[in-house]
Amino acid sequence: MANSTVSGIIGQAEGLLKLEGDDLGLSALGSTLGISFVNKLNIDFFDEFHNVGASLPSYMKGEKGFDAVDSTKLNGAVAAGANSITVDDSSDFESANGAGVIRVSTAYDVFDYTTNDGATVFTGVTNVDFAHADDTTVSRLYRLPDNFDIPRTGRRKGHGVTVNDVPYFQTAENPLYNEFAIYDNGTYKFLWLPKGVTSGNIMVVYDKKPTTLDSDDDTVDVPVEHEDYLVYGLVAKWKRTIKQNANIDFEMAMQQRVLQRAFSKKSVGKIVRAANAFFNRKRGVPMHNVFTDE
Repeated sequence: MANSTVSGIIGQAEGLLKLEGDDLGLSALGSTLGISFVNKLNIDFFDEFHNVGASLPSYMKGEKGFDAVDSTKLNGAVAAGANSITVDDSSDFESANGAGVIRVSTAYDVFDYTTNDGATVFTGVTNVDFAHADDTTVSRLYRLPDNFDIPRTGRRKGHGVTVNDVPYFQTAENPLYNEFAIYDNGTYKFLWLPKGVTSGNIMVVYDKKPTTLDSDDDTVDVPVEHEDYLVYGLVAKWKRTIKQNANIDFEMAMQQRVLQRAFSKKSVGKIVRAANAFFNRKRGVPMHNVFTDE
């Protein structure tokens, strides 16, 4: 069964409020705020799994395989601040919105570009911090899927990246040997591999990030069997927004019940601790607050 849309979740929440004899509804808050609440709850559902270390369900996992490509070299010197770069061969790089790294021994200069002509020229280049000589090595950074959040570690997969089935381990920048880094330019994330990786099969396994929901027609990530987490959370948010002193204990308890069903059976002990957090809040035990909107 297909997941619900944002408007479907809002409709269910309004139905519950009407059953309670409450006249609160979408019109009381406006469509934009209702959508933002559902978006936040959709994110919270993913966060709950990470907060207790529960095994992630398949819809929160992703993987991507691709082939490594050879480096190229600068065809002409490049000045600091350059907005275009010419190389010997750009055909193996991203066709648009890509990134590369200019390497000199252990030094490096990561740059972004908007367009690759598919032959030799990158344009719309930014972030060239240093001047570079002709024939300097230029390596591709591999753009990761839009739903990539973080690499998923595993005993057989290192820190989520393998090259020809050999595990690689994450470092902050300038990876060497069996290391990789994640370069984030604020719009896209890229896999950065050592200079010597110029062929072979690359596999990336990762945790997905939640979809950004900004329209009534967007589909939530939470599957139908667990969407009550969103519905009761939305009811609670509406109550607290319109009536700041409203009692939302029932809605919070229902959310915890949904989470207990959703968490992996491998994490039973952690599920109990998560559920107890709700009941322990009066004793001053910190609890993850699913109702904050920051």
